[in-house]
Order: sequence, then C-alpha cells, then structure tokens
Amino acid sequence: MYKRQAQDPEALLHLADGADAAQVTRALEARGWQCTGEIPRLGILRCQSIEERQGPIPLRALETLPGVFLAELNGVGEGGGFLALPNDTYLGEQWHHANNGANGGTTGADIQSVEAWDLSEGAATVTIAVLDTGIALGSAEFAGRLVPGYDFVNSDPDPSADHPHGVRVTGLAAANANNQFGVAGVDWRCKILPIKILNQSNLGTVFNLAQGLDHCAVERPEIVSMSLINYPATFSLRTALRRAREAGCILISCGGNSGAGSVAFPGASEDTITIAASDRRDNRASFSSFASEVDFIAPGVDLGTVVGGPTDTFMTFSGCSAATPVAAGIVGLLMARHPILSQDQAYELLRLGAEDQVGRPSEDVAGYDVYHGHGRLNAYQSLLALEQDPTRIGYFCTPAQVNSSGRAAKISARGTVALGPDDLTLQAVSLPPGEFGFFVMGTGQDAMTPPGSNGPLCITGGTLVRILPSILSSGQTGAFELPIGTTNVPGHGPFQAGDTWGFQAWFRDAGSSNFTDALALTFE
Repeated sequence: MYKRQAQDPEALLHLADGADAAQVTRALEARGWQCTGEIPRLGILRCQSIEERQGPIPLRALETLPGVFLAELNGVGEGGGFLALPNDTYLGEQWHHANNGANGGTTGADIQSVEAWDLSEGAATVTIAVLDTGIALGSAEFAGRLVPGYDFVNSDPDPSADHPHGVRVTGLAAANANNQFGVAGVDWRCKILPIKILNQSNLGTVFNLAQGLDHCAVERPEIVSMSLINYPATFSLRTALRRAREAGCILISCGGNSGAGSVAFPGASEDTITIAASDRRDNRASFSSFASEVDFIAPGVDLGTVVGGPTDTFMTFSGCSAATPVAAGIVGLLMARHPILSQDQAYELLRLGAEDQVGRPSEDVAGYDVYHGHGRLNAYQSLLALEQDPTRIGYFCTPAQVNSSGRAAKISARGTVALGPDDLTLQAVSLPPGEFGFFVMGTGQDAMTPPGSNGPLCITGGTLVRILPSILSSGQTGAFELPIGTTNVPGHGPFQAGDTWGFQAWFRDAGSSNFTDALALTFE
C-alpha cells in the first residue's frame, strides 16, 4: 500500500463546537484517511489520504463527516527575505540604526536607534517570539537571551535552524549588543522565543504556522514577529491569529516582496501590524508590496545582521523579512518602558513616532498612503511620545451595558472653559469658541483627519460617524450624553447593551490649526 509523504497535499479539518476529535478520526480512517496532527485548542485536525489518490482533495466530502464544519487545504507559505554576501562587522555598517549618507544613502533615513537606546535598550521582562526557520542556539549574538522554544516542523523541542532565514531575522530584532561581536539588534535585552515553523527550504504549512501561533497564545510572549509571506488566507490562520492577539500578543508581519499592489498573508490580516520595506534613501524598496493593509514602512534593504557561526562577521539581508523584525524590536523598546501595552496602543505609539513624506514624493504623500502606511518607523520618536505623554497610547473603548441603577449606560464628554496644561483633568461644562467633534466607530481600522489638520491624529477602530454639530458658540454647553437603546448612530443603528464601540473626541481653538486635549471623557 502506498503511503503519502509529509510533503503530499494535506487537509485541515475544523471541528464543530463540542465535536469529539477521536470520533472524527475514526470516521476519517473509515474513509481511507489518517489524522497526522492536531491543535486541540483551535479544534483543528491535519489529515492526509492513506492510499494514493488522483485529483484534488475532496474537501466538500470531508465536510460531510459528523463533527466537521469546515475542510481546507494545508497550504504553504515561505519566509520573506533575500540573502546577500557577507560584509564588515561594525555597528557603523548597520545603516538602519544610524544613516550617515554613506553608500548612496540619505542622512537621517534611519530609525534613530542610537538616540533611542539612551531611553531604552529593552528589558528581560519582554519576550519576542520569532516564528521562522529556527535559531542558532550556540551563537554569541543570542547568548543569555533564549527561552525554550519548539520545532513544529519536526515536532521536537529543538528549534535549531536548518535554514539561515530565522537567524537573520532574529538578529535584526534582538542580537546582543556591546559584546564586541558582530552586530547589534534593535532590542538588546529582551528574551527570545524561537518557534520553528519553516523547514530547511524556508517553506512552512498552514498547520505549522497555526501551531506556532497557538503556542504563542499559551506562552503569551509580548511580541510575535512573523517574517512570512504567501500563506493562503485560510480560516485556520485567521482563527489562530485572532486567538494569539486576544491572548495579548502584539502581532507584527511583513507586507510582501512582490512589488505589486497587494499584501501577502498573514500581513494582509487585520490582526497584524503590517510592515513594508524601505531602502537607505528612505524610498520604498522596489520589491516592497503596497496596499491598504500596509501600516508602516521600516528599513529592509541590505541590513547587517547575524551569520550565526563563531566567526565575527555578518551578512546583509533584504526583504520585508528584514523590515518586520526591526519593527518588532522597536515595540520591544517601547514595552520595556510600558510593559502592558496593547497592540492598539503600540500601533498608536509607532504612528506618533513615524516620519511622513520622507520617500518618493509621488508615493509618500501627506498622511497615510498605501506605500508607506503612516510613515517610516522611528524608534526614538516613538519612545519620546511615550515618555512625554503616556496617556496618548490608544483610543478609548467601552462596552455599553445597563448599570446597577437600571438606567441605560451612557458615554459623556465635557469640555473645559480654560485651556491649560491640565486640560485632560478639568470637568467644566462649556467650550470656548471653536470646533468640536465626536465620533463613534464600529470594527475595522481607519484614521481620523479633523478639518484643518495636517493628517490623522490617531487610529480608530472603524468607520467614522460624526454625531454632533461641529461648531459651538462661546458659552454654549459642550456636555452631552448618549444613552444606549435610544441613540441612533448613522450607518450602524442604535447602541445596544453588550456592544463595544470605539469613540473619539477632539477640540480646536477658533481660528487655529492646532488641536488640543481640552476634553475630558467619562463613562457612566
């Protein structure tokens, strides 16, 4: 009897709620299939035919099995980087840390790592998980930083790399610094969780990636770096990504290397922060994919990183795979200073620090664009945003619920009669002359651009709907309440108990282009 090999086509079965995996397995065997792997927490079985079969896998037939609600192919993705020849071993050669204009570069086209390290070098309380081909366990560049990982390709606890992609990626995010060896990662101090989900050919299955994400949902590393492209956007991966994010992991992925107007998966997922790649002139790399899913751009061409052996040298590395761990390292520096950042809050800090209109004028227009997202990441500027005003790390969300007194829950916002350094704490009921706007959002991700501003002030949770007049005269009250059940939101319907709505309020002085924080928001 012919038995299929691991590289042969496989199916992933998603179990219905309450289904018994053992019963499904027995039903599979009765039809000439075998279960070759399981992710119990996600309700996923990997299976393949015991006997050789001609033609495509009969997914619809597999869905008729009792206890199965969805069958899909176990597709394949790959790592998203390009290897180059070795180069010198000095920090000065890593232009993404500090670009002095050498080799045709543009001075300042970097993430300002040197200045950022004065504020944060990272912290051992933060863990970056790298889902890739594995790690060089004996490398001096990772000494003292590794936590026990796992190899989901070979199903063993040894995540040693058999392809260099994972070593290069991890080096950019977190190589040791000040060790008189090789290069410096963006984050010097974080712990590293190596999770091998790509094989010796730099390829990996949907099932292995879902396993890796499921592992992260359990282990809960603060940051998950995925330099991965060209996976199918399956239900399996969407579920695994969502579960990992719900577990508190900040998910960072790359946009792709096709150079075309589409973003590769998992970067195309709404659950990841998606990174494009720029060169040493601050231009979008020719290979860097572009589309509305791109959130930011980061250096990703000819970056010096770890080789992995005992020789004091390094390799240059290019691709969205290079840009992604740079972004992950920046988030690591932020979390060293504020260890309970959510993904939305990390996103907002990255946006506040990003540099806009630094690339080609035809692509890098004012505000958000599909080539650069909100701009080229800047670690120093994002850390400054956190240090100077730690309250600016996200938008407010509240669940609408009936309170203990029986009255409908409500969202209240009140302006201040006198603008000052403590605007956010004042609770007056009038606004001075100016413009006032209040918006509610559903799901998705959009940027708010108030009238007269130079670009989005912050990222919100969905489609923006203004529900109050924009002009208030001097002395007119600025207080209002929005009770659930009676307040109708255009395009969305009324607030309902149990709903969660993001919302945002802003105020601008009359005749001024400067927006202030002269609002206090309260929940009752």
